[in-house]
Amino acid sequence: MKNVIQCFGKTVMSFSKKEAIHDSEYQKFTDSQYCIKRDTYWDTLKFLLIFLVVLGHFPGPFRVESANTILVNFVYLFHMPLFIFISGRFSVLRDRTKYRRAIARILETFLVFHTIKYIGGHWGAMSFTSYLHPTWTMWYLLSLAFWRIMVYVVPERIMRRKDILLPMSIAISLLAGFAPLSTHLSFQRTMAFLPFFLLGYYSNDFDLRARLRKIPLWVAVGTLLSAFAMVCIFFSHTNLTTDVLHASIPYRNNHAAFLCFARALFLVSGTVLSVAVMRLVSGNEIVALWGRRTMFVYVAHSFAITFIRPFMANGLLPTDTLAIAVYSVLLTTLLTYLGRFKVSQWILNPVSGLIQVLNVGKSDVTPR
Repeated sequence: MKNVIQCFGKTVMSFSKKEAIHDSEYQKFTDSQYCIKRDTYWDTLKFLLIFLVVLGHFPGPFRVESANTILVNFVYLFHMPLFIFISGRFSVLRDRTKYRRAIARILETFLVFHTIKYIGGHWGAMSFTSYLHPTWTMWYLLSLAFWRIMVYVVPERIMRRKDILLPMSIAISLLAGFAPLSTHLSFQRTMAFLPFFLLGYYSNDFDLRARLRKIPLWVAVGTLLSAFAMVCIFFSHTNLTTDVLHASIPYRNNHAAFLCFARALFLVSGTVLSVAVMRLVSGNEIVALWGRRTMFVYVAHSFAITFIRPFMANGLLPTDTLAIAVYSVLLTTLLTYLGRFKVSQWILNPVSGLIQVLNVGKSDVTPR
């Protein structure tokens, strides 16, 4: 209780009197479901990754330039594997009640924003079957909910068996591509990225930072530069995301064996490059503060990009790689700033917010 009071006091003192910096339930939950001092390293890494998510989504249909194709292919080699790794690391079950509530809030955010995007994109041609396919970026929220439900329902004694579950997750990832399901309830991605989630989950069993420090910096830099050079040489005009890096559709029948092998290579390269990135990142207090608000940026950036793209398509905004990088910096900065306000939590979880207000209102009513 003393630690909780001290932590609460520090948190309150860190807020300004007029304008509180808001951490959503997602960020609160990642403090291992208790009031534990946050590690600036992980928050710094999260901000870097959410910027890469925005950067990777901006080019979209504007990949006619080889530079844009190279950018997307390189970023997708590691940014979601590492993002999912961090999600797994902070998904250890310690408090079942808080864990259950966190899952419910993730599902709430998914349902609200998936429904909004679905209606906007399928107006006049809506059906229950098509609704079961998460729209664009919403797949991650649904997959995250499924992964955490797995942690919640699987007995702890089984979850401890990483010697069994990790190899099993790799087999599931590779075999899932043969299943005749694509984006149905984010099936392919949930299965394909499962090894990264479990790697993050089991990284709590040892001092990861100490092991990362043993890797020479030149090795980490060389690994990333080598991967970038490979993309520039062999894949400057080939979109790898559709069949391999997105992992959202089953293997094509005429190339099933090759695509299964490609997914295996992706699991290896995603892990190696993620380790290299983690080695190069160091904690920064200012950047870490911004890295606490990644959920709002993740949910909101796709709506912003959808609004901006018509201006790019009509030639009102340039579509070269440098311009896309500038747009990504500005949009990430803006959304991170907006995420500091309490209204961002209302946007992410409007139903929970309304219920909370109603409950507070009831508690304020005293019988006469």
